[in-house]
Amino acid sequence: MNDRGERRFINPPDVWNSTRYGFSQAVVAAPGEIIFVSGQDAWDVDQRSGTDDLHDQARGAFANLERVLTAAGSSLADITALRIHIVAEPDDDLSAVSAALRATFPADEGPAATWILVRGLARPDFRIEVEATAVRR
Repeated sequence: MNDRGERRFINPPDVWNSTRYGFSQAVVAAPGEIIFVSGQDAWDVDQRSGTDDLHDQARGAFANLERVLTAAGSSLADITALRIHIVAEPDDDLSAVSAALRATFPADEGPAATWILVRGLARPDFRIEVEATAVRR
């Protein structure tokens, strides 16, 4: 880390390559203001998801995450960790989540992430919810 408090992305060569899925094994962040973001889903300002497609909902959840961070004086670049809750079964195709992560974060600079498969979320039409921790530098 340098004096500006930049983050270091930890992806050891002797651990499986998580960067191909859009996230890092760990992120080291310098001291700063920590922001805890509640789970974001694809609801728009009128509380509509618009679609039940996982890819569309993942993009919507990350767009809402960005809006909340901006309102907090932060940005996606400050995210150090994600908890991604996905309504799915273990054998389901979750490539839409990887695609959303890769579209949201620069290659090899994705935050640490945990994917959690769940039976349901707060509403039956929600397919994904994303919580975040960010460190504003």
